[in-house]
Amino acid sequence: MFLASVAKRHPLLMEQLWEEGEKWGPGWIVEQGEGGKRTRVTGLPDALLLLEEEHRMARPTADRKP
Repeated sequence: MFLASVAKRHPLLMEQLWEEGEKWGPGWIVEQGEGGKRTRVTGLPDALLLLEEEHRMARPTADRKP
């Protein structure tokens, strides 16, 4: 569901996160934790938030009178 919402506006990010079975997109990093436990992490949600903030800041603001 998350990937579907990302794909609407950011198809390139969706490609980085896409998963098929045990095959993960290139945006994922596998880290070895304690006891050999593997964890998948990605910085792409942070990138998405930055893109959305940039888009929001580029929009014109309404003139407000005090």
